Amino acid sequence: NWDNISLDFKNDLDYENITILESENRFSARFNHKAFRFKGKYWIMGGKDHILSTDYGPYVKKTIKYNDIWSSTDLINWEKVADKLPFYVNENRILVIFNDKIWTIKFDKIWHSLNGKEWLKFDKWGFSKNEKLINLFSENNKIHIFTKIEEKYFHYQAETDLKLCKKVELEYD
Repeated sequence: NWDNISLDFKNDLDYENITILESENRFSARFNHKAFRFKGKYWIMGGKDHILSTDYGPYVKKTIKYNDIWSSTDLINWEKVADKLPFYVNENRILVIFNDKIWTIKFDKIWHSLNGKEWLKFDKWGFSKNEKLINLFSENNKIHIFTKIEEKYFHYQAETDLKLCKKVELEYD
């Protein structure tokens, strides 16, 4: 009987005993960032925020873009790992953990890192100029990358290294 179930969760919270944990080492509020787990830590990378500014008139919304990366072991104390990444991080960038590295891809621009601080551009990729990245994910120690050229779809798959990717055209009924 669904009639007796309360959907008002705020009544179930004990507001008098909530503790807000704060740290001096923390990143700014943001959205369109990337959040992930890597090597036993929590990570926040890039993003942006809107602030109200009077620089250009009364209360104009100004966008701040962040290009940094932070890590934490406890979600309370954060360490800035890098202040300026060699690429811009936003909602269009795809991130995946593969082969003990952080991989990030946007269009045909691929970067990877062992530690979040030092990034290497991956230039040995087989994308053609008119190939559009659709999605990628990592599963069972394999990376899967899906692309499109006009109306043809392709699936790249690698087990150990992106240099060894196999490209297969996908057929749809």
